[in-house]
Amino acid sequence: MVWLPLEHWQEQRTFWIGLKSREPKRCRLRFQPLCISGEPDWNPRWEEWHCYLFPLAMGIEDYQLLLADYFARIYPTQDAFSGTPEEGLDPCGPNWLGAGDWEKLILLLREELGRCTKKRARFYEAFLRWLEAALTHTDIIVVEGNQ
Repeated sequence: MVWLPLEHWQEQRTFWIGLKSREPKRCRLRFQPLCISGEPDWNPRWEEWHCYLFPLAMGIEDYQLLLADYFARIYPTQDAFSGTPEEGLDPCGPNWLGAGDWEKLILLLREELGRCTKKRARFYEAFLRWLEAALTHTDIIVVEGNQ
């Protein structure tokens, strides 16, 4: 089971990653796969991008140090749900990124794996494993921050 019933969103088990693998205390980003519906004129409710059993989270410092440059390279893009142009990742989110954007990011990070330190490589590998698993269940992952 990867999707919780919508009314059970609070039962999510967040997968935390970071250079020191500690849960960030304050500012963080959460990666929430969207439970896609085939309903006509569907407009996702908050619970539909908070019902994936294992969302991913990281501290904003780790994002800025390890991923921000790679995310900057996939922008500008379009909101995967509404189609509106997006110039960059908003750390206060939500940011709706589609499978094509994630595939670009995956390629960039895979290229980096051979050139980075072991610590960074472990972080990237954990992120990529989670990301590739999540993309088997959805085409949209919402990145939201609390900064």
